[in-house]
Amino acid sequence: MDELLEAIPDLKKRQQFLYARFPGRAVNEQTYDDRLNFWKRTLLDACRKGLLSNEQSTLSVSAVGIAERFEWNGLKPLGLGTVLHELTKSGDWVDINKFRYLDDSYISQSLSSLFNLLMSSATWARDTVFGASHDDDGAPSIPLHGQYVIRRLVEESSNRLLSEMKATCHYASDYITSKRSIEEMLHSFMPTTSADVELLIQFMQQQGQIIVSSHQLGTIVKIKKDKSQLPKLEESDIGVFVLKETAFNLSKQTELLQSQVNGCMDKAKQHISAKQKVQALFCLRRKRMLSELLEKRLSSYETLTKILEQIQGAETQIEILSAYKLGATSLKQILSHQNISPESVESTMDLVSDVLSASAEIDQVLQSGNDSIQAQTTLYSDEDFEKELDELFEAEKATHIFPNLPEVPSHPVSAGDSETVTQERVEAVLN
Repeated sequence: MDELLEAIPDLKKRQQFLYARFPGRAVNEQTYDDRLNFWKRTLLDACRKGLLSNEQSTLSVSAVGIAERFEWNGLKPLGLGTVLHELTKSGDWVDINKFRYLDDSYISQSLSSLFNLLMSSATWARDTVFGASHDDDGAPSIPLHGQYVIRRLVEESSNRLLSEMKATCHYASDYITSKRSIEEMLHSFMPTTSADVELLIQFMQQQGQIIVSSHQLGTIVKIKKDKSQLPKLEESDIGVFVLKETAFNLSKQTELLQSQVNGCMDKAKQHISAKQKVQALFCLRRKRMLSELLEKRLSSYETLTKILEQIQGAETQIEILSAYKLGATSLKQILSHQNISPESVESTMDLVSDVLSASAEIDQVLQSGNDSIQAQTTLYSDEDFEKELDELFEAEKATHIFPNLPEVPSHPVSAGDSETVTQERVEAVLN
């Protein structure tokens, strides 16, 4: 608790203010609300960390001695009676005796109303005899006694439990479980007691998340599969529950028998080492008897397991058939709505074929006309163009081999000019 209080920002500076008695709301509404909100948060944090829980429950809190638990730096909170009054008024904390009447059904509402009437009568009688219970400054207050269920913690735990249970449900039969299985699952992610399991099952039942029924093998719990109306418990559900619980009991029996068989063998070895032949024979006989019983139990367990697997297989087949039926119905509705039939499809395909044939004929006529027009408008043959193209290629080739040759002179050349021209040609070739 000290770590929780030390982690609260500025608590040392504000401790005198927060630990004081509450003023009347009419006197100072801001102070009243600030102090109330602080204690609501602090109490909820303490409950989440298990600092207010006891051996009986982690989801409910005893108001007795709660002020002493928050004593810090020599100060004890003086206004927790007012906080408890506001928490019970808002429904955040619920008297454990009233919690069972929170169902929405008519009978439960009537019982809850009767409970409230009795509590109001008792409160009126107490206030009449001893005076109304208020702090010195006029803030309403109730005595710090009784056991209260923390509704927020119950909601959070039930939501997580429901999520964990649904995560393991792959077949319809998986939605049938037991109180024992729920308790084992709860222990896997939070510390709980048998009282907590009862509170959670009761709350989930009140919220319409599960239905519960008693059976000689235990408590049957059926999980609500979806958001539809809560289903009834069928005879087949009871049968699945009996199969599961019987298989579970057989598995426990086989574990016990196996340990007994191993124990008999160990004792026989000990008696043999001690030269105690009679005792060793007795242990071996008992081992043989237990081994035969173990085989029978294992055979029964295997049979029950196969039956459960066949039930799950049948559930899968039913779902598949249902999907087939739904798909066929949907397809039939779509086809009928669009007026699609073999005759209409055949007619449509014939129409498409005729249109494509007409389109091909049109393309052929257009191509033939274009070829005729092109032939009429052509004045030169391709041979003329090819001859001219060859001449251009030859000229380009000669230019590429001797790119810097001088031009041929247009006047007569003398001997001196001839040498000069020859020298220029040589230089041109070398360059």
